[in-house]
Amino acid sequence: ILIFFIVSPYIAKINWDNYLPQILSGYFFEKNGSLFPIFPWVIYVLAGAMLGNYLSKNEGIYFKKRFSIFLFTIGSSLVGLYLAIYTFSYLLPENISDWLYANSLIIVRLGYVIIANSLMAFVARNFNHIPKIISDTGKKTLMLYVAHVIILYGCALFPGFNKFWGKTLTSYQTIFVV
Repeated sequence: ILIFFIVSPYIAKINWDNYLPQILSGYFFEKNGSLFPIFPWVIYVLAGAMLGNYLSKNEGIYFKKRFSIFLFTIGSSLVGLYLAIYTFSYLLPENISDWLYANSLIIVRLGYVIIANSLMAFVARNFNHIPKIISDTGKKTLMLYVAHVIILYGCALFPGFNKFWGKTLTSYQTIFVV
């Protein structure tokens, strides 16, 4: 994860259209309209995989108060680091400041997700077991997320609803479509 974190801002600055066909370059940077370029999103996937691996090797730790506090501390520290970067980056040399600022969004997103996990772990402590519907839904969230992103924003084979309607629907129309 650390290697991807270090190189991610540099990879984002490369104009991949100069090296790859446009259909492939969109996977590496946002210029061609990609909402989820490989960098930095691979960092989120690997961080989730690390947490999932830890949880699978330490069965039941999710129900321990110490684990909830540990996650909350890590998440809060990442959000605090983001706030420090945002507040004091002008004091650093420009090359370091630019690199930190480019990575600050990654840091704060990871922090918020880890805080949300800590809160879920804290709530889960009040149950003897996680209800089956929540467990089953949790196992399918990645597939559900990918399906909704493809439906909304499209893919190579389907343009997505965003191409047809953009941001023109009212709240009521959106609820009706959903």
